[in-house]
Amino acid sequence: MRAFVLLLVLLSACGGERSDARARATSACGLLPDAAVATAVTEYVKLASPTPQRFLFAATTDSGLPDPAVVALQNKGPTYFYPPDTAQRRKVRELLSSVGSYATLLVVRRSAPAPVDSQAVVRLGGHYVGGDHDGIAAPSRALHFTCSARTRQWRFMRAEEERQS
Repeated sequence: MRAFVLLLVLLSACGGERSDARARATSACGLLPDAAVATAVTEYVKLASPTPQRFLFAATTDSGLPDPAVVALQNKGPTYFYPPDTAQRRKVRELLSSVGSYATLLVVRRSAPAPVDSQAVVRLGGHYVGGDHDGIAAPSRALHFTCSARTRQWRFMRAEEERQS
């Protein structure tokens, strides 16, 4: 009986070490940084059709983009804040219309859950506002990242279109 208890203690200790090693491996890169979300936004915009010529972002909602992602949009073209208030949105639409009928894409974050097993996914979507493409939804996409154990940094791997339910 004593040997059995000793065996159980030994097995649970080994299992704990394995779990700790796995936890260290999956957290090598830590949480997905805002800079990676910015990379996801850049990749998302590359795939957008029609090609957006200016951008909108909504910062005050849970679908808002972090600052580095907004900078990524600004690097792609004129970028405007899209407020949550309907009256303020109307003013933004009027401003956009007065400048021209360009394809304007509102980019929103659908989710960016915690990484699992050295993999992370940022889900982005959006829709066109104003002009000829007003109200057209841009496809939701899952942008996949992997943690490089060697560099301990997140790397963009691929984008996949997600079906709307």
